[in-house]
Amino acid sequence: LLITGCETSLWLAEQFASDLKKAFPKLLVQAISSNKILSSFGQEVSMPSTGYPISEQFPDLKDTVVLIVSHSGQTFAPLACSSLLQSMTEEIFVLTSEWDTQIGRQLRGMIFQDKEKRKHASRIFTTKVGVRPAEP
Repeated sequence: LLITGCETSLWLAEQFASDLKKAFPKLLVQAISSNKILSSFGQEVSMPSTGYPISEQFPDLKDTVVLIVSHSGQTFAPLACSSLLQSMTEEIFVLTSEWDTQIGRQLRGMIFQDKEKRKHASRIFTTKVGVRPAEP
């Protein structure tokens, strides 16, 4: 499970990953900054990640389950990660303040190859705290 976000959302993602590791010690969970994912996979020439978990434990993100945390649902790095990771996995979910955010619309627009996945295409978890113009 790869959990990503930036700023305050990254702190929440890191805490959630820590809690999951304690509850399920055999589950491979990693919280990584959306900016680090973009620097490693989103450029023509990736930035070196020597000693960083993404280069050691996630060399291939194919079919990885991803949870993107973004309160506003429109912060640049998580939104760009959502777009980037769609070429690597269909297992992308988002935790955001409202169902109808930019990142939510992007995930609802995903085209699934597997017909079973289309039946359960809702990939958005909402905190229902209302629209956020930017991350707190």
